[in-house]
Amino acid sequence: LSNMRRVLDLGCGNGVFTKIAYEENPEMEVVMVDILPEMLHYAKQVEKPKTNAVQALFENLPFRNGVFDAVITAFALRDAADGYKTLDEVDRILHRDGRFIVCDLIKPDNTLLEKLFGFYWLAVSPLLGIVAAGRKGAKVWVIWKTYRRWPKLSSFIEIIRSKFPRYELRRKMRFGVFVAVFRRS
Repeated sequence: LSNMRRVLDLGCGNGVFTKIAYEENPEMEVVMVDILPEMLHYAKQVEKPKTNAVQALFENLPFRNGVFDAVITAFALRDAADGYKTLDEVDRILHRDGRFIVCDLIKPDNTLLEKLFGFYWLAVSPLLGIVAAGRKGAKVWVIWKTYRRWPKLSSFIEIIRSKFPRYELRRKMRFGVFVAVFRRS
């Protein structure tokens, strides 16, 4: 992100990844998009002069073609109502040489690991949530529903590569989280 001028944080949530982007490049403009007004309320607290917040659906982004140098999405792409339409929109709004940076859950290709990660999201994570935050922490189990319907890593990468053929898997982390940078060419 160091040489990017305009970045979209798709599914910005509370703005954590916008803050991380600004640490990398404090001069860029970041547009934060989320469908939930309460998330945008928290995201707007990112006190940077070149930050805007927009409420929008991932599948119908209110931006001109090719206006962003990068689109970052962290733990949000999995919640799109229509992942293929979302990819079409990202493809449309990205500059020709733009980057699509994805940080999200993965479902491992290895069946044993898939089952272990599934057990973690179904049982262990909610238990840890309860210990950390009481009854509210149990809501973490909803990630299990996403995990269950989410494609395996190799399939997920191939879906994104249908629009962005070049990619670099930056890191796989514990509990099925990864970071990858996708490009058209």
